[in-house]
Amino acid sequence: MHFITDLLQTIVFGLVAGITEWLPVSEGAHMLLLDTLWPFSYESFYALFHSLIRIGSAAAVLYLFHDKLFSFLNEKRSAKRRDSLRLWLYIGLAALPLGFLSVILAPSVKEWLNAPFVYSVALIAFGIILILVSNAHLPVSILHMEQINVSVAIRIGLFLCLAIVPGTSMYAAALIAALLAGCTKSVAARFSAMAGMPVLIVNAIGTLNMYIYNGSAISLFQVLILIVGCCMAFLASVFTLKWFARFMENYSAKSFGWYRIVFGILLFAAFIL
Repeated sequence: MHFITDLLQTIVFGLVAGITEWLPVSEGAHMLLLDTLWPFSYESFYALFHSLIRIGSAAAVLYLFHDKLFSFLNEKRSAKRRDSLRLWLYIGLAALPLGFLSVILAPSVKEWLNAPFVYSVALIAFGIILILVSNAHLPVSILHMEQINVSVAIRIGLFLCLAIVPGTSMYAAALIAALLAGCTKSVAARFSAMAGMPVLIVNAIGTLNMYIYNGSAISLFQVLILIVGCCMAFLASVFTLKWFARFMENYSAKSFGWYRIVFGILLFAAFIL
């Protein structure tokens, strides 16, 4: 019975992580609430579990956009190969600042900012920003992924650094930056996921390295729940990425801004009041 309960919990945690990772709503805040309502069975293992299952979310990006990301491997046309390699360059430029900050500041962030109050404020603040950006009539100059350039990638990367604050949402920060940089909603939704993918992988590797460095062991059952969690996050991410890309083609992200505000207020009331 204990085995079944742990497996069910793993499935739920993986699904929630995968769904909220690629929506502008803060995966971390939702996982914080979920872990509070349904405490993870292996408390000392939770940080590693939470970080590693996000590899499933990153893998979903590689899977869905493999035609653009890996065309340099099998595309005969040199122009397509160059586009693919340039895209990787722009992804690297967008992901590098936050990836660097995550490695350097992770212990400090965990110690000083990993609190419900910070999550609540970030949820509300970026909810307001998301509404304002969605309502603004921003000029659009980037209609296709191939039109993204170094300047746009750097601007997205610098703005993405704000996601170091818990509750901000890496995807929300990248989405807002891409829209402000002149991307269409569809391009912004897709490139924001690509920009966030390397950060998830770097964070997972860093967390695993720290876990091993501290001399912690992983049991066979924990390996099993990691695999299950990754698979659930992958499946949920594939569905969410496809759905949100279609959603952004016809609607704005304003409704997610209101959702963030309501969720932030509820989170504040639940933990602080």
